[in-house]
Amino acid sequence: MKALGPALLWGMGGAVITAVAVFALMVALYRALPECSVVGDSAGCEIGVALVTIATAPLGFMLFFSVTLVRGWARAWRR
Repeated sequence: MKALGPALLWGMGGAVITAVAVFALMVALYRALPECSVVGDSAGCEIGVALVTIATAPLGFMLFFSVTLVRGWARAWRR
């Protein structure tokens, strides 16, 4: 049970890290695509940036949480 606290903290940090990294990548992609910077665009690219960023935060949480939890269990098992 000692591994649960750090796993939750790393999970929350992972959600933030993943969301920020994906947001930066999506903005760079948004700037690189010529069809996203056309006058009269219906904001589809901007909505895509927001949706992908929001959708990846739980994935980052699950990844960081599970890796930290498994590492904590492995350390406790070795003792």
